[in-house]
Amino acid sequence: MQYNEIELIGQPITKLIKEVNKYPLIVADIESIDISHNQDINPLVRELETVCYTKSGQTIPVAFSSSIVKTEIEHFQGYVYILRDMTERRQAELAKQEFLAMISHEVRTPISSVIGMASLLLYTELTDEQKDFVEIIYNSGDSLLKIINDFLDFSKIQSGNLELEEEHFGLRNCINEALYMLTPTAREKGLKLTFLDNPELPTKIVGDITRLRQVLINLINNAIKFTETGSIEVSVITRKNSNINHSSNANTDEIQFSVKDTGIGIPRDRLERLFKAFSQVDSSITRQYGGTGLGLAICKQLCELMGGRIWVESELSVGSTFYFTIAASVIPEESEVKSQELFLLSPHKSIPVSSSPAPASHKLRILLTEDNQVNQKIALKQLQSLGYSADVAGNGKEALQLLEKIPYDLILMDCQMPVLDGLETTREIHRWQESSFVSGRRPVVIAITANAMKEDKQMCLDAGMDDYLSKPVMKEKLAAALKHWGSVIFKAKETAATQQTIYRTDVGLVDLPIDWKRLHQLSENNPEFELELLQIFVEDIQPRLEVIKIAIADHDYEQLALQTHQIKGASANIGATAMYLAAEKLEQLAINQERRGTTNLISELEDFVKRIQEFLITTLNS
Repeated sequence: MQYNEIELIGQPITKLIKEVNKYPLIVADIESIDISHNQDINPLVRELETVCYTKSGQTIPVAFSSSIVKTEIEHFQGYVYILRDMTERRQAELAKQEFLAMISHEVRTPISSVIGMASLLLYTELTDEQKDFVEIIYNSGDSLLKIINDFLDFSKIQSGNLELEEEHFGLRNCINEALYMLTPTAREKGLKLTFLDNPELPTKIVGDITRLRQVLINLINNAIKFTETGSIEVSVITRKNSNINHSSNANTDEIQFSVKDTGIGIPRDRLERLFKAFSQVDSSITRQYGGTGLGLAICKQLCELMGGRIWVESELSVGSTFYFTIAASVIPEESEVKSQELFLLSPHKSIPVSSSPAPASHKLRILLTEDNQVNQKIALKQLQSLGYSADVAGNGKEALQLLEKIPYDLILMDCQMPVLDGLETTREIHRWQESSFVSGRRPVVIAITANAMKEDKQMCLDAGMDDYLSKPVMKEKLAAALKHWGSVIFKAKETAATQQTIYRTDVGLVDLPIDWKRLHQLSENNPEFELELLQIFVEDIQPRLEVIKIAIADHDYEQLALQTHQIKGASANIGATAMYLAAEKLEQLAINQERRGTTNLISELEDFVKRIQEFLITTLNS
C-alpha cells in the first residue's frame, strides 16, 4: 500500500478506506461501540471485501478484518486492522473462469460430435451387435458429458457465478418433461415411474425452470439407479409462504417435491454425508453405480439458491424419499391460458411416451453457420429428421455473403469460428438496415455453442442473438426452438403481408418461389411492369440454358461458368432465389470442372423457367 509503519499506526481506518459511505458495514460496528476502560468488550472480527486506497491514490481489492486489543486486565487499548490484498485472488478467480470456459468449449465440442454421430447411427440399418456397440458409445459419451456438466455447475456455484433465471413456466410441464426424459430408463429396468398429480398445484409459477428440472432429473435418476424392483413416485404439494419477499402482485408459495423409491435404502449413519461434495454412501457405490459424488451437493446448493432446502428419509432395504422445497411466485390462474400440450397423470398411472417429433414448418429458410464438418453433418441430419433443410456457411464471412443474396428466416450460429466468429457476425447483422436483407427483415439468430457458462449465454444475447442452445444440441430442444421461432417468423410475415401490396391476379395469389417484395420494389408496385420483367427474364434465360447443355456436352467449363454466372445475376435481380442457388451451385461445378450433378441442376433451372412461363400464359390469358 506504499505506507510505512510510522505513517499508519494510530491512524483511523478511513485513511485507507476513504469512501466510508459506500461501505458502511466496515466501520459501523467499530464506531458505534461505547467504550470505557472498565468495560469488558468482546473482540470484533469482521472480514469484508472492499476497496483500499494506496498512498499514490490507486485502488486495490482487499479483505478487511478488525479486532479490539485489550490489556492483560481486559481493558480496552485500541484496534487492530488487517487489510489483505485480494489482487492475486481476483486474478486467480478470473483465470479459473477463463479456464472453465475453455474447458467447456474444448471438451464439450468433441464429446458433442461423438454423441451426435452415435445418435444418428442408431437410426440407420445396424445389426444387433453393431447397435450394442453404438449404444455403448452413446451412453459412455452421455455419461462423460454429465460428469463435465456437474463439475462446471459445482464450480460456478462455489464461485458465486451461477445466477437463476426468472421466467414464467408451467409447473406440471416442468415435472412432465423430467419424467418424459427418464421414463425409457425406468422401463428398461421394469420399474413403474408415476407422478401423483395434485389438483391444487399452481398452473404457472415464476422461477428457473432449467434448474428446477435439473434437481428433479437428478433425484429421479438416482432413484432409478438404486432401485432394482418396484416403483418411483413423484409428488408435489404447496404451502403458503409469506416470509419470502416477492412482488406484491404475485402470491408466494413454498412448493415441496418428493421422490420416493423402493430401492436399496441408506444406512442412518450415512445420511449426513449425502449432500457433501465428492461424497457417496461408500466407495463401493462409486464402483458399482458410477458418478462423481457431486449430484446431491449440486441439488442442495440449487435448492438453497431457489429459496428452499433438501432432506432425505430412508430405511435400509426398504427405500428412500428425497424431499426438497423451493420458494416461487404463483401466477394468478385467471391471467393464464391453459396449455393444451401438457400431459397429466392420474394417481398411479404411468406416464405415456411419444416417439414422434412435433410437426415442423417446412417453409423456414434456415442457414447453418458452423465450421466443424462433423457438427455440420449432425445438425443437417437433425434438421432433416425434423422436416427442415438448411444451407451451410463455414464461417461468419460466408454467412454475411449469403445473407446479401438469399432471404433467410433463421440462422443457427456457431460462436467460435475462423475468419469471423458468430458474435461479431451477429453484431454486423444488427448494423445492417432492414432493407439490406433480401427478405426485407433481419433473420432470427440462434446461438449454438459448446460454451456452457452463464456468461457465455449472456454474451450471445448481448451480441444480439435471439436464443441460445448449448452443445450437444438435443433434437427435442432444437425442435422446440424452431417451432417457437417459426411461429414468431410466420406471424411477422403475416403482419408484413397486410401492410404491403400483395401481387394478385385473377387466378389467385402468385405461387412462385420469387421474392415478391423485391419485385414490387423494382417495379414500384406496377403489375404490368412486373409481367414485362418476368417475360424478359424468361427470354434471356432460355437460350442460355441451351448453351449450357452444349457446354456440358463439350466439357467447355469456361462457357458453362460464364453462362451460369449471368443466370445467377439475373435471378438475384428479380428475387428468384431458388434459381439463384441452383445457378450458383452449377457455377461452382464449372469452376471445379466437375460434371457430376450438373444434369439435376439444369433440370431445376428448366423447371423454374417453365413455371414462370405457365404463370405468364395464365395471367395474360385471364
